[in-house]
Amino acid sequence: NALLPPNAVQVLLPVILQHACKSLPAADDAMTDNRLFASICRVIVNLNSLSPETLHSCLKAVSVKEALSSQSRMECVHAILRMGNANSTREWKTAEAEFMKLLG
Repeated sequence: NALLPPNAVQVLLPVILQHACKSLPAADDAMTDNRLFASICRVIVNLNSLSPETLHSCLKAVSVKEALSSQSRMECVHAILRMGNANSTREWKTAEAEFMKLLG
């Protein structure tokens, strides 16, 4: 069972991602970072009511190089991209194209 109602999760998820992706974890915090991003990934995949707007905000939040610095972070980004593509809109395609520029 969830600790927060889905509407609260939709508000908090982009903010949590933005703060979590701001910097790289210290070497002794790598396990904590992995657990944090694995948990966020599970929320993204399992919360069926994530709106396209929330996914768009999440993609903006992870549009920094630090979001790709570990496997768990990349899995979280992949989950956002996968869920966003499932609910594809014109705005999503534009945001996804901007994100892909970060990779190039």
